[in-house]
Amino acid sequence: MINQVQHLTCFFALESMTWQQLLLARAIIHTTSFLAKENTKNN
Repeated sequence: MINQVQHLTCFFALESMTWQQLLLARAIIHTTSFLAKENTKNN
């Protein structure tokens, strides 16, 4: 039950975000994961 509430809260939080914020967040996540992959390749 608590899990469902968290999902709803997260959903509404995302819905209230602007597309710019959403795209920025996605870009940051992609960049972070890309850098992490590059790091593991180099080590």
